[in-house]
Amino acid sequence: MTTAVIATDFGERPPTHEEQAYLDAVAAYDESDGGYSEIMLTRPDTVAAALADSPAGLVAWIADKYRDWSDCGGDLERRWDKDALLTVATLYWTTGTIGSSFRQYYDYHRNAPVPPIEVPGAVTLSHEPIFANFPKSLAERIYRDLRHWNRPGRGGHFMPHEEPAQVAEELRAFFRPLRSQG
Repeated sequence: MTTAVIATDFGERPPTHEEQAYLDAVAAYDESDGGYSEIMLTRPDTVAAALADSPAGLVAWIADKYRDWSDCGGDLERRWDKDALLTVATLYWTTGTIGSSFRQYYDYHRNAPVPPIEVPGAVTLSHEPIFANFPKSLAERIYRDLRHWNRPGRGGHFMPHEEPAQVAEELRAFFRPLRSQG
């Protein structure tokens, strides 16, 4: 979600101080995680081919991302058991879809900026450090009808896998008022 909001065409409304501070923090984060970002933005098919050819490489890649991006404080086994990670790796391996999971990063900047979204929208921020100071005003630049905004305080990049009940409740909270309108 970050990239969709960051690629907003600020037009005649330049970023606020809070928005610019957040954008600067994202740029700093990208510097520390630059290798991943550069691979995904420039050569995702290369790493995808390597991972599609190496089950051990695929498991190492997935374990690294789950350790770094999930709400586990860097302690992978606090959040994930080996069966869960091996299941994810097996799904990518048997379907050959690790490459398609990368493609969005490569394609994204070729399709930016994102036009405003006019239908009702919702944002639930994961508990990743990159979202700690995410300003609601950035989301409102994209979602012209932002109806639900929440920072639940738990769940990382893989929130539906980490906190499925929380995600289900977020969806209910968003859709409940829409159902009563129709």
